[in-house]
Amino acid sequence: MDLRTLRDVPGEEAHRGRIAYMGPLGRLGSDRPRTKLDLTIYETLVLPPKHRSVNHPYSDAEGLSLTVPVYALDEMLAEKLLAMLRRVRARDLYDVWQLLTRYTETLDLERAGHVLAEKVRFKGFVFGGATDFPTPENREIWAQSWEASLRRQVPVVTEYG
Repeated sequence: MDLRTLRDVPGEEAHRGRIAYMGPLGRLGSDRPRTKLDLTIYETLVLPPKHRSVNHPYSDAEGLSLTVPVYALDEMLAEKLLAMLRRVRARDLYDVWQLLTRYTETLDLERAGHVLAEKVRFKGFVFGGATDFPTPENREIWAQSWEASLRRQVPVVTEYG
């Protein structure tokens, strides 16, 4: 396990851990699959978490009833938009696009906007509105990094644009 401190300001601590494991394919060595954990106390959860069932389709799952708390979709969208205010990464834009296209019927955009406003206030960010995101500089960075950023994360990379 590799654990690093990303932010060491009292009350704003943040850490990242990477845990390598041997999965069902049994790969050994330095190229083992890893799980990344981001741990922080410098966040505000605006909406109550949802509880989702763990998808475990294997034979040893018989009788298993396991749920985990997860962000509500509106909070997830607000978090991704918040990330886009502080950094320009193609994967954040991709995630927002996926949320908006896959969960059109489920998302409450007005509520997500209120959640975003609360998170912006909590973090002390400046946010003028939707036009803060698609700046010419951001579009150029997204276009240049789209393929490289997404090719290891999604099976088929949709063309940018």
